Amino acid sequence: MTSGQFFITAFALSGTALLAIFIRRYRLGYGLMTLALLAGTGALAMRVYHAWPMLPMYLGLPGLVSGLTFIWLAQGYGIRDGARLNEGMLLLTVILGLDLLLLLFPKDFYMPFIRSVTIWSHISLWTAVAAKAMLLMASVRASAYLLAANPDKAARPLATSMGWALWGFVLLTLSMFSGEVWSYLGWGTPVVWHDPAITTVMALWFYWVCLLHLHYTSSWKNKSRAWFMVGGGLLLIGLGCHPDLGPLRLPFGL
Repeated sequence: MTSGQFFITAFALSGTALLAIFIRRYRLGYGLMTLALLAGTGALAMRVYHAWPMLPMYLGLPGLVSGLTFIWLAQGYGIRDGARLNEGMLLLTVILGLDLLLLLFPKDFYMPFIRSVTIWSHISLWTAVAAKAMLLMASVRASAYLLAANPDKAARPLATSMGWALWGFVLLTLSMFSGEVWSYLGWGTPVVWHDPAITTVMALWFYWVCLLHLHYTSSWKNKSRAWFMVGGGLLLIGLGCHPDLGPLRLPFGL
């Protein structure tokens, strides 16, 4: 199978899983999402394989989808009922939306980079993927808080979302540091700051560091914090995924 076929399979499985959970076939939905994760991972592996020994730079969006799918499975959203089920369906809807973007914009504007002999290139790439998945997860939990019928009872998920935001911020910082080291060791030059892929990541970093600062100074209410996280999620999709979107195409030539 090609990477495009893997992505189409993952999209179909995720959509069927959402339908299965909607009709309360929770275990079936969980099994389908497990298969979707395998398909998404296969697509990532095929992209790396076909670009080798180059390093493909348009792995951010498919990596984010696979990361969110893994989080969905790890949280057990397809098995448990109640408020967590609503949160899981919200996250699954986000996954499907990102999958659709991936199908309509299968490639980005960047040529594959020469594979660096340093491990910093891979650390920079994959920690960025994990960071974006965690930050978007924090945004989804904040959205679930705002959509809850009784926000006071949903305060605990909002509090735990700060953990996702904190670790996402830590990994994003590690990714930026690793990218700087990779740039210096691989090309002997510092990072080119006029590159939109770099400046957008910096914008995300400053936004989330502002959120963490306001949180740990205890200077705002839960609802304000939730709205700020939702804004961070939208910013992440706009700035973190946009560099991975090339020209609009039919899904992989179909």
